[in-house]
Amino acid sequence: MYNEALGTIETVGNKQFLITRKDRDGIALYGPYIYYDPGRYVVTLDISIEEYRPYYTDAIVAIVEVMAFAGNAVLARSNVYASRLLTSKSRVSLGFSLLGKSELEFRVRQGALLYV
Repeated sequence: MYNEALGTIETVGNKQFLITRKDRDGIALYGPYIYYDPGRYVVTLDISIEEYRPYYTDAIVAIVEVMAFAGNAVLARSNVYASRLLTSKSRVSLGFSLLGKSELEFRVRQGALLYV
């Protein structure tokens, strides 16, 4: 689900994107609240930056998280640096393991506080 309070949803072809505003803080993307069986997983998200400036290289532009237990347990978390998006073609992957069946939420957090 998209948090429209952080920006606007745009549709390109059959895909939707949330274009966030740089001056807003919060969780831009969250969900799907689906149960997953025990095992090892990798979630891959497409995140991009609209413009690049040389001083963005070490800027944290987002934080991606895998959450369980109604958002109370962090299974995986990674800072997303502008330079990472430039070298990985906007794909961010997080690996994690589940010991038991769990309801998961994937989050992308962005905000004015993340920008350097």
